[in-house]
Amino acid sequence: MNYDISDCGSSYEIMARVFTAYAYEFGERKFNEVCSKIESSKKVASLLEASMIQRKPVGGLGFLSRVNEIPYFFFSRGQTQLVATLLVIRMWDRQVNARLNLCSANEIYADCRYVYHESMRTFG
Repeated sequence: MNYDISDCGSSYEIMARVFTAYAYEFGERKFNEVCSKIESSKKVASLLEASMIQRKPVGGLGFLSRVNEIPYFFFSRGQTQLVATLLVIRMWDRQVNARLNLCSANEIYADCRYVYHESMRTFG
């Protein structure tokens, strides 16, 4: 499936491309399961809360590291880690950044590209 993001000009274009490709490759049920795990994760909630309280952005590595702390994602393939991390970035952007304006759209785009390139190493 096509996970190529070279022509994506924004973080939300990257997310749309990756989410669509993932759902096509692994199925809508698997995509929804990943969404559910991220949305209900206490580790993700604590990351968002800490960012809001400290008024500090998380960064690509911080997002990816937090996803890798969630047991469900320990041994996940790169595609699943990528989707999960992009979901966390989207949550952070909507819940924290929309209120506090900690990062520009370009910085979030850079975080998404970083996560994409790091996750590509473990695509299987």
